[in-house]
Amino acid sequence: MNRSEQFFDDVDRSHRLSPGELPSFISKQIIKARRFYFDLGTKTSLPMKVVLGGSERVRADYIILRTMFPYYSIEFVAEGKGTLELRGKRYNLIPGTVFGYVPNSSLAIQADPRQLMLKYYITFIGKHAKKLLESIGFAPAGITQISHVTDIRDLYELMIHYGLNWTSYSQSLCDSVLNTLALKIAEQTIKHPSDDLRALATYQKIKDLIEEDFANLKNIKDVASRCKVSVSHACRLFQNYDHVSPYQFLMQKK
Repeated sequence: MNRSEQFFDDVDRSHRLSPGELPSFISKQIIKARRFYFDLGTKTSLPMKVVLGGSERVRADYIILRTMFPYYSIEFVAEGKGTLELRGKRYNLIPGTVFGYVPNSSLAIQADPRQLMLKYYITFIGKHAKKLLESIGFAPAGITQISHVTDIRDLYELMIHYGLNWTSYSQSLCDSVLNTLALKIAEQTIKHPSDDLRALATYQKIKDLIEEDFANLKNIKDVASRCKVSVSHACRLFQNYDHVSPYQFLMQKK
């Protein structure tokens, strides 16, 4: 992809940023990006304050190497695949992977050139920042797999919307959503994560069907039939990826 086909939407509290104004830690190996910036300082007396956030569709040559990043961060892979080395441990990145870390953590992120990632991130500071990461098992660093990509993606998109449409309330709105994001990650964390993308996709298909058409679904046999799986397989997927059974989830929706 040539430079003329790239798309960047970067804004700080006063104006849209030119490439030369971007912070030095922002990757240039990007096809498309939507990013917002508040005060990039590292000190605050507030309990929690969002510093910057956004989304990036990465290039095939995308690689991030950091040891001195000064912020707390939570990152999320919505599409594609890659690898992560975080504080000396190596992980695979797949859709639904969420990871976080404290300031000055050593990390390396690399794209899979065959399945380019769409990645979201939010960075923040504050007296309660470490406690928020600890609440989801990400302090000093951690990684998990969530069960419903759309829920987490929507919260990141909401923060990007508030950040890019700068108003006097944007900072407070993003700060508020950050707490919701942490709670949603805790709720959606898969108990027994794996790299089995087919099984995870089937589980998400079943859950999406129940959420979208619960009024017309009579029972779990009806759900399984619509998704072309057995009832026992649907139950096993929910046992692996959720905190409730498919029957319980259907009844909650009804």
